[in-house]
Amino acid sequence: MIRTRVGVGLVSLIVSFASTALAAYPQKTGSIQDLAGILPSRDQTALMDSIAWFKRSTGAELIVLTLPSWKDLDTPNTTWESFSTNLFNRWGIGTKSRNDGVLFVAAIKERKLRIELGSGFKRCYDPVMKQILEKQVVPLFKEARYGAGMVLGSQKIIQSLPKLCPVAAVAKPKPVPTPSPSNTPRIMIPSQPFSPWLPIGAGLTLLGAWAGFSSLRRPKRCPNCQTVLEKLSEQADDEYLSAAQQLEERLSSVQYDIWHCQTCNNHEIIRRQSWFSNYSTCPSCQHQTLSGTKTPIVPASQTQQGLTRLERHCSHCQHQDLQDIILPRLERHSDRPRFYPSNFTSDVTRHSSSGFSSTASNNRSGSNSGGGQSSGGGASSDF
Repeated sequence: MIRTRVGVGLVSLIVSFASTALAAYPQKTGSIQDLAGILPSRDQTALMDSIAWFKRSTGAELIVLTLPSWKDLDTPNTTWESFSTNLFNRWGIGTKSRNDGVLFVAAIKERKLRIELGSGFKRCYDPVMKQILEKQVVPLFKEARYGAGMVLGSQKIIQSLPKLCPVAAVAKPKPVPTPSPSNTPRIMIPSQPFSPWLPIGAGLTLLGAWAGFSSLRRPKRCPNCQTVLEKLSEQADDEYLSAAQQLEERLSSVQYDIWHCQTCNNHEIIRRQSWFSNYSTCPSCQHQTLSGTKTPIVPASQTQQGLTRLERHCSHCQHQDLQDIILPRLERHSDRPRFYPSNFTSDVTRHSSSGFSSTASNNRSGSNSGGGQSSGGGASSDF
């Protein structure tokens, strides 16, 4: 009798604890839930417009949530990442077939931010979300501009995901059966008559190239006094070039020819851009002095896309910028060998599971309206 009472009491205690843990999570009531009270009405309107456009354009669901404190909710989670993943799965954000939901959540007391992605988004997008938080959202949150940070972060998420991560699988074309040699009909290709236009076209092309080259070497006359101009040497023409133009010549990205008039001291600058230069036009100073280096972040494989970061630097104005480039998945070729480095698989696993996201969660309890699930993908940041 005593054992029975103890057993019933233990079961009741477990049920009571589970009910309390489930009730500790906030309820899903809409696309924007400002439980921390940090979003002005104008920012909520901007968020609603962006979320509605995202839903119409991609069919994906974005939830924006602010909390006074996630620890005060008294859930069984021990980390911010596990709380966000479990809340995502409890709410069932996104569709069950595509798992394309996104949860953008902030906890003010703990100064935590998180972008939780549905499992339909590949893990190579975790560093993209990390950059959005650190470069766009965190600076605004440090200035206590919470509403602006949530609006800008949501817009950057919306701009990145449809362009970078098509969630829906693309149907592969069915292979066309190869007919057997015995049933293959023989096709007779009639011989083409000789056309004189081909050599004529090639001759005109060479003639135009020669004429263009000759025009560069032809003596030029001064537009003021009609005196024949003198082409200055590479050492003498630096007097008429700016510092940026001289730098372009040293980098071999642009070649400048200076034609000088000895009579009236007039000069003409001819700019010739190099065809095979490693330098491009700087968006800041507009000179051909911008170079870049690529750093692989996540290697592409046959199962996931890759990510490469391009860091660009201008040698003239010191302009710097970063660009993240998504690499397509490697195609499968059954008829040719594939050569990968010995540590390729380990690199993919290490990059996919480090730094940017937390441990996967299998908690599927609670309300699950859309059915979407997350396996811990996304990124976290402090402010």
